[in-house]
Amino acid sequence: MGRGGIEYLSMVELGNLFLDFDDWQTRYRTLLEKAGDLLVERLLGISKPFCLMCAEKSAEQCHRAIIAEYLVTKGWEVEHIG
Repeated sequence: MGRGGIEYLSMVELGNLFLDFDDWQTRYRTLLEKAGDLLVERLLGISKPFCLMCAEKSAEQCHRAIIAEYLVTKGWEVEHIG
C-alpha cells in the first residue's frame, strides 16, 4: 500500500500503443472492439472505486477517456473527476 493508503498499479496493457499516429483514437477504439475484454480484465480484480490516472494536458486527448467509454458500454459506472 502506498502513501495515504493509495495503491498504484501499473497496467501496461492499457497503454496507448498508437500515440504516434494521427488517427490514434480510431485505432485505440478498434483495439478495444477486438480485445477490450482481455485488456480490461485486470480491472475486475481491483477494489472499487478506483481511478485511471492521466498525464495529458487535455482530457479530450487522453486514451483513458476511450477506455472509460468502453467500460460504460459494459455496464460500468464511470465519473470524470478532471
